[in-house]
Amino acid sequence: MQLLSLTLDGFKSFAQKTTIKFEPGMTGIVGPNGSGKSNIIEAIRWVMGEQSAHQLRGDKMADVIFNGSSDRKPLNRALVSITFDNSDHYLASDFTELTITRKLYRNGDSEYLVNGQEVRLKDITDLFIDSGLGRESFSIISQGQIEAIFNGKPADRRSIIEAVAGVAKYKKNKDTAEKRLSSTMDNLNRVNDIIAELTSQLEPLADESALAEDYLEQKEQYDLLDRTQTVRLYEQTSKELTNLKAKLATDQKLVSDYTAQLTKSTAGLNQLKQQQGNLQTQKDQLQAQILTTTEMIGKLQNQQSVSSIKREQQLQERERLTNQLQKLKQQQTEVDQKLTQANEQVQSQKGAIANHQEELAAAKRMTSSQRIQHANEKLEELRGNQVDLMQQITTLQNQQAFLKSNHEQTINAQQQSNAELQAAQQRLTEI
Repeated sequence: MQLLSLTLDGFKSFAQKTTIKFEPGMTGIVGPNGSGKSNIIEAIRWVMGEQSAHQLRGDKMADVIFNGSSDRKPLNRALVSITFDNSDHYLASDFTELTITRKLYRNGDSEYLVNGQEVRLKDITDLFIDSGLGRESFSIISQGQIEAIFNGKPADRRSIIEAVAGVAKYKKNKDTAEKRLSSTMDNLNRVNDIIAELTSQLEPLADESALAEDYLEQKEQYDLLDRTQTVRLYEQTSKELTNLKAKLATDQKLVSDYTAQLTKSTAGLNQLKQQQGNLQTQKDQLQAQILTTTEMIGKLQNQQSVSSIKREQQLQERERLTNQLQKLKQQQTEVDQKLTQANEQVQSQKGAIANHQEELAAAKRMTSSQRIQHANEKLEELRGNQVDLMQQITTLQNQQAFLKSNHEQTINAQQQSNAELQAAQQRLTEI
């Protein structure tokens, strides 16, 4: 192994980058006092990992950075690189040439590099510890250190001898191993304490574990049942929704039928009102005829004494007129009865229309089940109305010829009502 070169940049008095090459046969560096010979030695110690600022003749490590002069400003960084020929692999490295670099910044940050690769301080120390070099070796002896060796205590001289003999490496490894062993024993004691503590908690934890496993099993079963119940509830709700939609459509159709029936009933009511007006006109005409006949009878009674022939004629005429008057009175009575019946039908139709309107409004407010019940009640009521309407049809068939057309229309309306009743019965059967 041979020292090849040393590069200083911003280290103490070396403000500019300076490279010193150690050619073969070069054994020393000479120069006047203050020229920087000691700074070169300290740079070698520093790049090999020296951590004591006092060993570098400073109060703090930042003192190694160039602090400025009258014609130059202070620098913020110090850099030292040292290069060795390691072709004989004297140092424990695979490289045949090693360049070790150390950087220090004024803010306290530092870097160590080996052939441009960033490493730790420990890596640098381990690299030189078995080579007789390094920050704690005596390959570099500074001023006053020889006197300190001779005046030192036996224990200090022993450490020096151990360092020179290469025992320091093993002693350091021993100290490191003892520290690790002590730390390991402390960790083992702590582990034993933790094991003892955990052992006392095993039984409660086992019970809690059993409870937890039982809880998880019950929870899984509950989730399964909950999902099953949710699916069933969803299917049931879907079926109910489908049924309700079907019932709603049926009820809407029933409402439409009731509305159509109401329209037809209104038209029938208008026809009955018109018929009532016609009968009232006929009644007035008959009353006028009765009045005229009565006046004629009075005239004939005043002429009874004219002659016997005329009397007989008058008697015959009177009898004829009397018969005619009776017939007219009978017709008037029949017309009055028909008019009364027509009025009753008008009132009945008005009540039926009002009932239909109320039922229509109630049907819109009722739920599906209430509509079904109401439809059943309506069916029974329609059956009763059917009997009444058949009786009315029988009564209307006895009217005079001038009411036949209206009577036929009433029969047609009754037939339509029967058809609607049968359709309603069929829809209720389907529901």
